[in-house]
Amino acid sequence: MDVYKGVMGTRTYLHHTSFVCLTFADRRDIPGIYGINSAAAHEDHRRYRALFAPAFSERALKSQEPLFRSHVDLLVSKLSEAVEGGQPVVDMAKLFQLTTFDIMGELTFGKSLGQLDTTTYSHWVRSVFDSIRAIPIAQLIQYYPLLQAIFDLVEPQSIRDMKYNHFRFSADRVDRRLERGSDKPDIWNLVLSAQDDKKLSLEEMYCHADVFMLAGSETSVPVDVALTYSRLCIQDNHAPRTHEARSRFQKEEAITMESTAPLKYLNACKNLNLVTHPILLYLSTIKRAPPLNTPHHCDDPGPPQVKPK
Repeated sequence: MDVYKGVMGTRTYLHHTSFVCLTFADRRDIPGIYGINSAAAHEDHRRYRALFAPAFSERALKSQEPLFRSHVDLLVSKLSEAVEGGQPVVDMAKLFQLTTFDIMGELTFGKSLGQLDTTTYSHWVRSVFDSIRAIPIAQLIQYYPLLQAIFDLVEPQSIRDMKYNHFRFSADRVDRRLERGSDKPDIWNLVLSAQDDKKLSLEEMYCHADVFMLAGSETSVPVDVALTYSRLCIQDNHAPRTHEARSRFQKEEAITMESTAPLKYLNACKNLNLVTHPILLYLSTIKRAPPLNTPHHCDDPGPPQVKPK
């Protein structure tokens, strides 16, 4: 049990320890800088969480709702255009991807990527998809020090250039956002208001811009697609789900984050799809090493077992 707590335990149990998280994100474009998803030092991770918590609070989400609504309205208009134009098939996964990346562009760079306007992927987003496909291979290499050492010696220049260009895309847009300023409730306005001793360095902002673009965009799409499919194609309980939405909302303007929160069937479908279509399944392959001072014995052969009722 001690080993399990040491590897997977909460911050309270690991107050004086740290863990190593072997992920693709551990390859750092800026030496010495880790993102919130791979920061090994608890002090850094705690500082990051305290800084970014206000940017993802309920209050922040409410202030950002007009931004979300503008992009959702554009998504609906694109769907209407497809229907009116007689388009037989609509790629909902692509439209969701374009929408979520544009929204995160607004929140992270202060400016939309403009993909939904043209319904085409930008070169940078295509490179993001390519990097996601390479994550399992990168994890395998990083897990074995010998493989990592060999790869560092023979890594093709084309891959190095791709990594650098990917990083520069985020860094350049963070620089432009900071230079022009903004009165929008984006991530940086809420983070920059922190006290001087807790503020992010410019290099840390570069690193987290890249993290948030992926974490807030591509991770949302599988659930959106699964939810759309289950609502449209699975007939079980279709009538009560439809009645729930149509009886509550008489016009589009009434549909808000607050008004949809109490919807029983909608939230049940969403929670079910989070289980059946987990976000970024590759994360389940991430290996966590126990802290050095974790006792190497275990009274319990595994995690606590929960018996079904």
